[in-house]
Amino acid sequence: MWEGNYELLKAYYDEYGDSDVPHTRDKEDPFYSLGNWVATQKTYYNNDVLSDYKIEKLNDLDFIWSKELAEFNPINKNWLANYNELKKWAEKYENAHVPQTNPDKTKNKLGKWLNDQRHLKRNGIKRKDGTLRYLEEEREALLLEIGVDFNHKENKDIDSFEKQIQAYLSMKFQYPNLKPPIGTFKAEREVLAQWKFHFNKLPDWKQKRLLNEKIIS
Repeated sequence: MWEGNYELLKAYYDEYGDSDVPHTRDKEDPFYSLGNWVATQKTYYNNDVLSDYKIEKLNDLDFIWSKELAEFNPINKNWLANYNELKKWAEKYENAHVPQTNPDKTKNKLGKWLNDQRHLKRNGIKRKDGTLRYLEEEREALLLEIGVDFNHKENKDIDSFEKQIQAYLSMKFQYPNLKPPIGTFKAEREVLAQWKFHFNKLPDWKQKRLLNEKIIS
């Protein structure tokens, strides 16, 4: 029975981002039973009759044992396990950019977890009351220490775009008339055509860069 209620709490945590189920006397409330169960766990804990196993399991869901501990504890067993795995990755590969998919196209759990941390940092996740929960400062600091780039996707796009710019400028330097020999600079000519065709749909920063370099006029 305890494990069944725990799974319900885990589902609540996955949905709302916390395990602080409200304790209400309204029996029509959909979380009436779960809220009572959560309150009971706190009572057992305060009376020192809750097993270590159950305490650890609840801590994995960032369980708030008392209002004095309502300020979220930045470290828990589950989060720390993923963090340490990421730290090992960073030490091995000298970066903290774990892909979300493996070479065989299967999902990479560590990459998914890392992406979740980035999402929490940038967008947050909505709680039941409509407020947003963001990545805690303590966790953010730990991730920054091992080289996590919270804007990795955006920075990767910037780097890729800049490489395309430089490749085009190299072609233009060699062939000012933009008529290189047939069969050469194929990628550069194709990307120029794409820039021209999709210019109005490009982000402002890309448009400005192309105009400043007089690639698009």
